[in-house]
Amino acid sequence: MSRNILGIAHLNAQSLRNNFSEFKDLAFECNFDIIGITETWLSPEVPSDAVHINGYKFIRKDRVARGGGVGIYVKSEFVFSILEQSESHSASEQLWILLKINRIQLALGILYRRQEFGCDVFLSELENSVVSVLPITDEIVCLGDFNINMLNLNNRDTLKYTTMIDFFSLKQIIQEPTRVTRTTSTLIDHILVSEGKVIIECGVIGSHGLSDHCLIYCQYPLHSNVEMKSHLHTYRDFNRFNQKTFDADLQAIPWHLMIHLRDVNDKIHFLNANLTELFNIHAPIRTIKIVKKNPPWMTDNIKFMIKLRNKSLVKFKRTLKDTDWNYYKQLRNYTTFAVKQEKKAYIEFRLNQNKHKTLWQDLNRTNIYTKAESHEVPIHLSDPNKINEAFVNSSKSLSTVNFNNLIRFYCEDFPQKFGTNFQFSLTDGQAILKILSNIKSNAVGTDELSIKMLRLCCPFIVPYVTHIINSCIIDSIFPDSWKTAKVIPVPKSNAPTDYKDLRPISILPCLSKVFEKIMMTQMQSYMQSIDIIPETQSGF
Repeated sequence: MSRNILGIAHLNAQSLRNNFSEFKDLAFECNFDIIGITETWLSPEVPSDAVHINGYKFIRKDRVARGGGVGIYVKSEFVFSILEQSESHSASEQLWILLKINRIQLALGILYRRQEFGCDVFLSELENSVVSVLPITDEIVCLGDFNINMLNLNNRDTLKYTTMIDFFSLKQIIQEPTRVTRTTSTLIDHILVSEGKVIIECGVIGSHGLSDHCLIYCQYPLHSNVEMKSHLHTYRDFNRFNQKTFDADLQAIPWHLMIHLRDVNDKIHFLNANLTELFNIHAPIRTIKIVKKNPPWMTDNIKFMIKLRNKSLVKFKRTLKDTDWNYYKQLRNYTTFAVKQEKKAYIEFRLNQNKHKTLWQDLNRTNIYTKAESHEVPIHLSDPNKINEAFVNSSKSLSTVNFNNLIRFYCEDFPQKFGTNFQFSLTDGQAILKILSNIKSNAVGTDELSIKMLRLCCPFIVPYVTHIINSCIIDSIFPDSWKTAKVIPVPKSNAPTDYKDLRPISILPCLSKVFEKIMMTQMQSYMQSIDIIPETQSGF
């Protein structure tokens, strides 16, 4: 699935920490890819973890003195770099990043104009920034609090501003007031894009108490055929699974034919093929588009109050009457209080249930705590052939390791303890069933079977799995299909720059795990019985 649209937004927060919980809810609800923040009011003493949002990276530039400050939230899937500004700024606070998306170099800047300085100085700094960025980028987006009212086009500062952006073939796309108080209505928060860019959607969203500025946004089109991260999820659907009919179909398979096959590889192929076909009938594979769900505390009453609140703000913008402003403010405060109360009640309810296994899953869905980020492989490191080549080459370094000292240690110090030679013994169904019950991972390997699927076949399937494992032991064979693993690259850090920053995670066929557990148990028992493992032996 191609990524064709980039959701970009800006909010003058007037202190990011003051209402950070509400801001997180707004970011979670709107699900923008990039959110620029002005007037963060963060100081160097405040760690970025204090304003972290799950799924986003946050970069910031704090004001040395009190107040001010700018920052940008960027979804973790995007690759970007920070653009250093050579010019010193006094009238503006600026933070620029360079994104590489679909082979497009997109420069994005977040700006805040300090009103204690004249507009001419600000426009000069903005001009210098645009001039420095244009040569190194394909497209440019600039947004923030410019403190230039675009509703007053006859103003001297506004005329100078529009003349300058026209010179650079830029256009300002926000058309509604962005800062609305009881007595004023101004359009001072802007988004600048290239003049020829056709923006799919742009607008203003009320922040309702977070700030007296509205959130501004646009859906920015990206024109390229390069594929990005898919938003589709493929899974086995067990919603209509019927154990009784499944068991009947399972027992109808002619399993005795597998017993008479001579090659263990053929036995495994017979089992995998029949089980896969059976589950395709009773738990078919489905692919769905991930749709963001409402928070669990978002009741029908809350939705109705939000709808009334938004309608009252629209009415005030049209009439500018004090009575309409007071009505909106009252609804806004009621809604904010109601959301907090519903959220508190839901969290207390979940905590009082004492379901420890699902507690963190519930908290994750509520978006109220900061979880450890699961870093994703960036686009520039997503070529599977190059990843495979890097992993293969990294393993070649093992050939230089000198194992002679380790071998000599065991040969010289322990030969007297080997009274009998070790050999694998046949297993039984009880051991197989115990291993199937204890394996925690439900990952699906190249055989397309999971431990959950095998457990659903128990106890009927256990004798046939036992037969396969014992055939491997008798023939001294590790089956070919079990030697193939799905290798998943996982970043070692939150900003990998090279293939060496990726860690290979191997997902094995589930039956191979059973066989390995059988072998490990028998070898471990033997080594403990003859006391061969030294106390200083590490796991590796």
